[in-house]
Amino acid sequence: MAYVARLRGSKWRTFSDLSVLGVLGGGFLIVPSPIWALFFYVTVIPFTVSHVWEGWRPDWRDPTTMLPVTLIVWSVATLLWSDPPLPHGISRWQWVWNGVCTVTFFLSTLSLAERSLWHRARIIDVLVLCGLANVLVTLAKFFLSANWDQRLAGWANTRNPSLGATIVGGCALLALSRCLHAERRRSLWAAVLIPFGVFMLLSESRGAMVFFAIASLPLFLLPRRAGRRPRVIIGAGAFATALLVGAAFAWWQMPWLMDLMRQMIDRPTYRLLIWRDTLPELATRLWFGHGPTAVLHDVSHLNVSFGPHPHDLYLGTILYSGLVGLILLLGCFAWLLSRLSRLPDDPERATAVALLLYPMLCGLTDLSQVIKGPSEMWYILWLPLLLSGAILRSRTRSALH
Repeated sequence: MAYVARLRGSKWRTFSDLSVLGVLGGGFLIVPSPIWALFFYVTVIPFTVSHVWEGWRPDWRDPTTMLPVTLIVWSVATLLWSDPPLPHGISRWQWVWNGVCTVTFFLSTLSLAERSLWHRARIIDVLVLCGLANVLVTLAKFFLSANWDQRLAGWANTRNPSLGATIVGGCALLALSRCLHAERRRSLWAAVLIPFGVFMLLSESRGAMVFFAIASLPLFLLPRRAGRRPRVIIGAGAFATALLVGAAFAWWQMPWLMDLMRQMIDRPTYRLLIWRDTLPELATRLWFGHGPTAVLHDVSHLNVSFGPHPHDLYLGTILYSGLVGLILLLGCFAWLLSRLSRLPDDPERATAVALLLYPMLCGLTDLSQVIKGPSEMWYILWLPLLLSGAILRSRTRSALH
């Protein structure tokens, strides 16, 4: 029994931490997705249940935890009055399970990330390096194929061109932060940006590229301490290197690259039409939403391959969870941004702000269910929220002590 007690001490916590890191990295490397989900079910969930059984509790009084968890719980609660699921759609009980998994992922990863700066650094390492492995394999398969006229699609959780580019953009933000602020190996982090940028370009995801550029601004502008100028110079040098590589590639494959750019610009977008047809359905249950089983019924005439959802995080939240859900979602962003703005200027604060801005912007033109999971939303929405919240909580505790 004494050995079991010791195992359930430090070693038990080590295994728990490794399971969370394994899930974060596995989303880039494990295919098909049900196997990745099963890995989460048999590792992270049992460890989290064990921690709760032993007395661990999140700080429910802190809005950093309370607001996101309340959003998840409310999104599940809307099943009580939700639309009937489609015959081949996800059942109500499956949506309940999605909510349980999302809460578990959020709390377990938040618990790891807020423990120390070292733990947050390991999370970033796993995300960037496993994301890089995913990108390199995807690019190798793409260039070895003869389908250069098609949009690049990754594999595992980057298999959707738009969502994949959004996930890779988040990894690129973390790599850029390391490039600007790491004490060593900055050139290696700068080199990582090149395959990430090529992936986003070939995916032809216009929104992800624009929103990445906007969200990266805090990494250059917010740290106003001594040493800011060298960091800006290093970052500008990294971007200049990426541009030179891109220019050399363009010179080598100019006709193909020009065709790609023309195709990206000319590709039609149906977002405005989808949003127009979403508004009447929002009005029917404006405050409490239609529940996660809802689908848009008025977009079939568009004859597009998009799923029957609003393709907008904010409109989608109103559709599924009503204005109550939207208030909770905006409250998560507003609370974190307001509290982060009061912290002293440093690289970690700049990273947290950039991570928050990115899903806020990407949500304008895409994304869907907040309780979908295990899925791409864990990387696009919940990871930025919990990493930013962990930075805030850790820094606040340090200031109190």
